[in-house]
Amino acid sequence: MTTIISVLFMIYAALIYLNQGLLSRTGIVTACMSMHTQYVRIKKEHNMTTFNDWLNINDQTLIMQTIMLMLLMSLFMYLTVNKRHFNHSKWMINMMFFNAIGLLLLPAVNDLFMFYIIIELQSYSLYILTSTDNTSYNATRSGMLYFLTGGLASVLIIFGSGYVYYKLGTTNIYDMTDMPASMRGNEVMFGMYTFIAALVFKMGLAPLHSWSMSVYNYAPTFVTAYMSIVAKLSITGWLFCHNSIVSPTLATMVFFMSMVTAAVVPLHNTNTKVMLAYSGMLNFSYLLLPMMTRDVSYYIYLMQYSMTHLMMFLCLLASNSYMAKPHTDWSPIVMVKELKVPNKMLSFCLMLCLFSLIGMPPLPGFYGKYTVMTHLTDKNYYLPVMFMIMLSVTATYYYAFIIKMLISELWNRSSEFKPMGSKALGVLIGLLMLLFMTFYLYQDYILEGLGYTCMQ
Repeated sequence: MTTIISVLFMIYAALIYLNQGLLSRTGIVTACMSMHTQYVRIKKEHNMTTFNDWLNINDQTLIMQTIMLMLLMSLFMYLTVNKRHFNHSKWMINMMFFNAIGLLLLPAVNDLFMFYIIIELQSYSLYILTSTDNTSYNATRSGMLYFLTGGLASVLIIFGSGYVYYKLGTTNIYDMTDMPASMRGNEVMFGMYTFIAALVFKMGLAPLHSWSMSVYNYAPTFVTAYMSIVAKLSITGWLFCHNSIVSPTLATMVFFMSMVTAAVVPLHNTNTKVMLAYSGMLNFSYLLLPMMTRDVSYYIYLMQYSMTHLMMFLCLLASNSYMAKPHTDWSPIVMVKELKVPNKMLSFCLMLCLFSLIGMPPLPGFYGKYTVMTHLTDKNYYLPVMFMIMLSVTATYYYAFIIKMLISELWNRSSEFKPMGSKALGVLIGLLMLLFMTFYLYQDYILEGLGYTCMQ
């Protein structure tokens, strides 16, 4: 079903603009997904392993791969529409396909060294995507900064993996979890702490987050959307599927530091991209504790986060067409004061996304936070729940600051408004808004299905 919906989106966009290259890529994606589906069916029936058990595809990894595939198809569709300011490089979509391979394989990795290979495939394509506009000083600076910090994190990953192999003689995660606790002493845990700290560095969570704010600010808006929505999902999906190797103490420390940093630091910021980057850190910190307990609330919050941020960035990208004096061609809207969009429907959609991030019912953000807090309360995590409530209220301030700017433009009756943008992009935003507004109708069915899947 996922393949059919994704391919229909791509074929629709390709036929409108007679994009033969996109049609050929759609055929490749369809063939790959068909082979992937057949492989999973055969693997379950005959209990097969892949590449010496380096990859393990199960129900949990399939859910993550499905979510990422839908997000990738939506972002690919944006590259097919005509844009006023943003003219992407012809190599961008090719780099995104290489990155998509790493994104879809990473949650299924079952070996630390294989993890390093796959995450480097994902990382190097992101370095190139960040600096595709080599004529822009900011884009080049963001690409270089991303490369240096990502390289440091990669060194920590390979060091931690090598240290674990030196002490245990294996890097297979299932073999490590089956070993008795007496064989996994403090020296082995030092290697795992180094490995997990490198992943925290890669995801841009506190206290190793400063580099990510600069990269998100200087990168083109589309690349910022791609990194903040899709790039983090594969790592957190892998941690969810292999939560037994993550220290609860380390995860709790990162949770508290990320919550405080993301709620307090951007209160006096006026840069839209930086504020949304801190918003992404705040939302990802909500996922850390459900990830440790492996509860279905993790999936619910991940779905609403992906849907809300995808909607928000698509609306921002669509709003770029109305900028008479863009900040730059790659990032027409940077400051909050520039969010004066004459298209009232786009402004209204942006406000709904921000209200969802605040947690206003009946929007998806409310149900995501509600399921996470209910689960944590059932597990007696009362202190984290209190922190989540207080810091969510604190973060409302900078969301309200953006909403105030959007509302002020709603009442401005401009007679010079001319509809601009793409019909295909409008259809995509409309369909996503339909799913967004009806989330409360089908979330019970999702919970029921996910609950059955997690019990397998």
